[in-house]
Amino acid sequence: MAKSDSGLRVVPMASELRVELERWFDRLGERGLYSPESPVLSTKGGTPMVPQYIWKVVKRVAKQAGVEASPHTLSRTFGSHLLNEGMRLETVSKLLGHSNVSTTQAAYAQLEDATVRDEFMRFIA
Repeated sequence: MAKSDSGLRVVPMASELRVELERWFDRLGERGLYSPESPVLSTKGGTPMVPQYIWKVVKRVAKQAGVEASPHTLSRTFGSHLLNEGMRLETVSKLLGHSNVSTTQAAYAQLEDATVRDEFMRFIA
């Protein structure tokens, strides 16, 4: 789901993911379901998948993996992981599509105790 006025968000991706996306687009193309104008997560008709459908898919796959997850928990885990690994709050905020850094700070800045200790020790050393 887009979180900008234009409906578009630029998200950087690892080269490994690009290869997998290109492979996926090739598979869709073989079935006549690919269009460069279509959203990445689209229906057979080329329209964007609705958030409720994506939520159901994530829940189903998580259950098969034996874990509890939703798109929201995946986002929170991703954001918290990046912050705990030392990524700047502003960068995480932009990646998550938040229009205001305070949204990210309030919801995602759950630093692990080890992160706080390590950062403190680097600061005083």
